[in-house]
Amino acid sequence: MQEFYSNEENKIELNPDLLIVGMLVAAKFNDCWFRVQVESVIQKKQVMCRFVDFGELHVVEINCVQPLFTQFRSVPKQAIRATLARVQPIDGIDWNALTCYEFSKMVEHNLFVSTVHGVDWIDSGKEDAKIPVLKLSLCDTSGPQDVYIDQVLVHKKYAKFSTQPT
Repeated sequence: MQEFYSNEENKIELNPDLLIVGMLVAAKFNDCWFRVQVESVIQKKQVMCRFVDFGELHVVEINCVQPLFTQFRSVPKQAIRATLARVQPIDGIDWNALTCYEFSKMVEHNLFVSTVHGVDWIDSGKEDAKIPVLKLSLCDTSGPQDVYIDQVLVHKKYAKFSTQPT
């Protein structure tokens, strides 16, 4: 994919009006090409993209977006959406920026043992299509004591235990 999209002969000038939410495209980010799904188009200059093989969201310039050619569509998406089971935001509505930052610091670049507690299905934006979202617990087993991320978030008052069954 890197070699293909780095070849100028394979690039197409892409009209921003042709980009629709949910569309799979290729995007250049940090000098590498990735398979992404369009989440939104921002003033016909930028695209909010979900990296389908990593799960991250990033904004890229429209000139860094290309159609995703057929040979790069056969591999299934490698990222699976997930949410933390057994806990919810303190306000019961949405995770605030500080909590998201602290959670990221706890989990990024670390390995965890995970238990799947269930699956929620969310609307994909396409008619009659749903996306699975795994409900997970994360346990850091790398130290002398197992550390459960949901318990740490509750202890630090970033979350509260959910009253809904998982």
